[in-house]
Amino acid sequence: MTSVEGTPATSGSKGPQLRAPLLKWFTALTALAAVIATVVLATAGNAEAATAVAAIGAAALGFGGVQITVHIRR
Repeated sequence: MTSVEGTPATSGSKGPQLRAPLLKWFTALTALAAVIATVVLATAGNAEAATAVAAIGAAALGFGGVQITVHIRR
């Protein structure tokens, strides 16, 4: 939270500071799992499922790679 003067209010938790690195790791692990699953499905001869898993992995990478920062000025 931000106080009226514009300085950040101190709180005991590290919520937002901890979430950003966790999101990066989650995105990386999701992409790795999608690549592995795609290779396994493709080698097993299941091309339709491999395509679907690859699309899910690409969507996860797209979602995790976008960062939007909003600065509010008064």
